[in-house]
Amino acid sequence: MALGAAVAAAALAGGCKKRASEQRPPVPVAALAAIPADASVVVGLDVAQLAQAAVVARAVDQMLVRDPERVAGPVRGSILDLLRMPALWPILPIAATNYLPLGALRGLWVGPYYADVFGEGPAGIGLVALVMGLAMVAGNFAYGPADRWLGTRKWLNFTGNAVTAAALVMLALLPPDWWTGVVLLAVIGFFGASFAMVIAHGRAFFPPHLVGRGVTLLNLFALGSVGLAQFATGRLFTAIPPEPAQAPYTAIFWFFAIALVAGLIPYLFARDRTD
Repeated sequence: MALGAAVAAAALAGGCKKRASEQRPPVPVAALAAIPADASVVVGLDVAQLAQAAVVARAVDQMLVRDPERVAGPVRGSILDLLRMPALWPILPIAATNYLPLGALRGLWVGPYYADVFGEGPAGIGLVALVMGLAMVAGNFAYGPADRWLGTRKWLNFTGNAVTAAALVMLALLPPDWWTGVVLLAVIGFFGASFAMVIAHGRAFFPPHLVGRGVTLLNLFALGSVGLAQFATGRLFTAIPPEPAQAPYTAIFWFFAIALVAGLIPYLFARDRTD
């Protein structure tokens, strides 16, 4: 997923202006995006996905991954039953906003930002996208065991997303700088990788017979909001005159920072569970 988004971000630079710094050798994602035959890139990504599927299949075969126990009895329920659960109400806003900066910045805005503000082309954009993608991978590995180490999911999620919001505010307020931008995007990628932990927090409140529907509901809030944000930030971008060049992107950074804070406020009232 991170690789595919990085390829897309680098590809967005195809029609952007270049500068002398583009003499640097392209990182792998930029090299993929530069291949003239689009089908070759798609086939390469398909091969990578098939290899990943083979690893998962092997893990299942070795019983490293197991289905949950089946619920006995004629228990029924629906998503409406989940929405009636007060414990879930303060979690839904952060579920809807925690993935916004990562999904939209990494997948859509990193490439145009570095092209328009710093004059970067595929190699530079590919490097920035790669750094942010690696930070996201590291963040997922860090979040995984952290709830057991710290004994909390709520405050782990809250702190990580608060740091992400602070980094977004810094991107909006600080004068544009190539390396400062890379560092802050990496911070957003690392601390903002709370998607799975937010899902885990919500899942702790689901009755066994509604776990599948509950996780689907949280995924709908998380990924659906990212899709809607593409349209919202696109309209915001076109509404802000590019004078200076970073002005539309500053507005986008503020948009994500405010959205994230709006999700964090009700999350303060969520019950903490680690089971």
